[in-house]
Amino acid sequence: MNRTAPFLFAVTCLAALAAWGATPSVPIKIRWLDASGAAIDPPSGGIGFWRPGDPDDEVGKDDGAFRIEISGVPRGARVRVRLASLAPDGAGTRDTLEVANVKATASDRASTPFLVLVADADDRNAPRLAGKALRAALGDVIEARVAVEDAPESVFCTTAGGPLRERRRLKIRATILRASRGGIPIVGGDENGARAVMTYELRVLGEVLAQCAIAPVDAGFDVVDPPGPCLLAVGERFGMPSSGGEIRVQVDGRRLGPWRVPPGLTPLETARELGRRLVETGFLAEASENARLANAAHGTADVLVRRHDGTLARIEPWAKRPLTTDRSQSLSIGEVRLDDGLTACRDDDARVGTLEERTLVKALAGGGSEALELFVAGRFAGASKQGESFVRSSGSSLKDVVILDLPALARARQSFTLSHEVAHVLLDDLGHPDDRGDARPFLLMNSFASSAVNGPKRLTAADCEAMRTRSANLLR
Repeated sequence: MNRTAPFLFAVTCLAALAAWGATPSVPIKIRWLDASGAAIDPPSGGIGFWRPGDPDDEVGKDDGAFRIEISGVPRGARVRVRLASLAPDGAGTRDTLEVANVKATASDRASTPFLVLVADADDRNAPRLAGKALRAALGDVIEARVAVEDAPESVFCTTAGGPLRERRRLKIRATILRASRGGIPIVGGDENGARAVMTYELRVLGEVLAQCAIAPVDAGFDVVDPPGPCLLAVGERFGMPSSGGEIRVQVDGRRLGPWRVPPGLTPLETARELGRRLVETGFLAEASENARLANAAHGTADVLVRRHDGTLARIEPWAKRPLTTDRSQSLSIGEVRLDDGLTACRDDDARVGTLEERTLVKALAGGGSEALELFVAGRFAGASKQGESFVRSSGSSLKDVVILDLPALARARQSFTLSHEVAHVLLDDLGHPDDRGDARPFLLMNSFASSAVNGPKRLTAADCEAMRTRSANLLR
């Protein structure tokens, strides 16, 4: 990809010139300079997005600021600079900026003040950035049209997003549940409306992740029924070994068992044995282990049951008979019911997820390890939270997963919950800066972030580097 970048950049830049009805002529020279004064190579370098350590800092103190140095300027000559951000797909001009206060720096040189690229209109229109900010999207062509006195304009191009080697794509597979089986989606009114909502949410996410040169990509979209009773959970919470007993289940109306469970089996061993028995009776069964909770004997385990056509089977207990007679190792049925809200995990089981969350994810995840799974599932029951994330380092069978509720969607540009939870996954870390003593409320990852216009959406250079290092499987 990097080898062809200069060629693709040149073609895109020439296309941008044609769109403006201009012929590239270079009677003068310019240099794109970063905040440190280092030159930016237009084809492979590009301009990064504004990423201030503090939104109240002067422009030029963050590593996303840039300026343009113009050489070949006669002494005392008037210089005009106009910037434009052009969508690389030919969709037109995203934004323009007439640069004021272009000042002479030497006998034949002039320089613009420090400027910044921003990804959203709130930053573009912030009073303190007036005349200094150009709105752009990752990958846009940034065009500078420079004129000295009444001479024809010269046109120069670079790109938005910083060094090409650091740019990444993040595939996101979105699943929106229906309010009830066969009902309407919980958001959007119908499938087209639901898709429009998710398109907007991903656009806001892209504006935030532009700070780290990461572009979300739609890797699939579904509106589905909440999963019915299709999962068997072994050893829920305590992960106790079996003491011996019999298991009886009813699957799609068929009574199966009793199956004898010997003493001394871990939940995973019981789940695998249960899965084998289900396969023998004509079903598909997938056993998976969950992370061990503190003070638990072992990790719990789940068995997801499907029919041979891939649809979810329906699991029930025998009438008037328990699922298991084992006195130490429990057996539970998992299903998703949105009428009373989705049961959310607490601090002590955040690594594992609740039975309802595990059923949701294991039943509906698309599989594979190259896409982040996003679920929108109504409201969380009895919880003051709007989103949850599950990360790889937790050891959970749920990983690279985000679950949102409706208030999170409604406050996309105030709380930035989707961006916050996705960043947890990319950072592979469930912690927050304020847990470690960094209480800046404008940071995206702060657990008590403000909802001011200048936050809470800022990512640090360390955040961006950690994302690229820890999420190589997701960032391509």
